[in-house]
Amino acid sequence: MPIVYSKSMCLIALAAVWISEQAASAGIMLDIQSTSISVGGTGSVDVLITAMNATDNLAAYGIDFNILPTGATTTELNYQYIAGNQTLLLNSAIYVYGAGGGIQDGSNVGAIGPLTTYSAIDFSADPNGVTGLFSLRLLAHLDLTTLTGSPPQAGDTFMITADPLSPSFFDMDGNPVSFTVNPGTITINGAAAVPEPSSLMILASATGWLGLRRIRRRSKGSAWALKQ
Repeated sequence: MPIVYSKSMCLIALAAVWISEQAASAGIMLDIQSTSISVGGTGSVDVLITAMNATDNLAAYGIDFNILPTGATTTELNYQYIAGNQTLLLNSAIYVYGAGGGIQDGSNVGAIGPLTTYSAIDFSADPNGVTGLFSLRLLAHLDLTTLTGSPPQAGDTFMITADPLSPSFFDMDGNPVSFTVNPGTITINGAAAVPEPSSLMILASATGWLGLRRIRRRSKGSAWALKQ
């Protein structure tokens, strides 16, 4: 019986090979943060960047981030667009080009392909690019949503990684800059429990009773002080 490989399995395998090949000569490292999201909720992931040596120069980048289900997961986790978030990214003091240091906000959700792909593009406002990125800087902010056509369930996991066929970083001379990627893992947690009305009433009563005790104690303390 032939073995059938899904598109996600092939992409994960390709990404793993590509990452291992890049690691040997990487000049720039991307660190995609991991997080957890509740069922039916939303979340976000930051992509951080740092240079491995003083000569690495970054003048422009164009990179796609894919969401891939892992393990037995068969559901979807999608990107979402939140108005204003990309402006906040470009104006952040820890943005890779510094606050307002980019000249093009090319980050779009679904710019190429489905909502499981996020395309981020920007150019440095300084023609000399950026050199000496020894501290972690912010490259992209990815907003996520579990409200999809095939919503994920508690226990589902996903990997966010750079598309091995698309990433590109360039220095001020237009030469490609080598890099490596640490993928991020997204875990879906059970939805937070919502208290029943009866539980809320008990909580409110207990809070009110404790408040009344404090008032009575203060009143008794004041009366005792006056007697003295």
